[in-house]
Amino acid sequence: MIAKITTIVDFSGIVNYANNIKEKSARIIGNNGVLLIDNSTIADSFQAQLRIPDANGRLHHLSKLVKHVSIAFSPEDAHRFPDSEEGDRFMA
Repeated sequence: MIAKITTIVDFSGIVNYANNIKEKSARIIGNNGVLLIDNSTIADSFQAQLRIPDANGRLHHLSKLVKHVSIAFSPEDAHRFPDSEEGDRFMA
């Protein structure tokens, strides 16, 4: 497995890139606290989470607030990740 980590400032840009189902066979396999109506709503959900104070009542003030991790699995492991709900659960 190879992982590439990118840090950027814009949620909408990365959501539009990662969730571009017209050009990729990508799909969301898990989420927590994110509305999945469309790409704009997904980005807004991430942005809204930044306005939630932490346990000490502080808001997040980050200059580069988005981490995107691209994962490439070895072709030898393709049988472990079938294109199905079972494969999605295993990857999640």
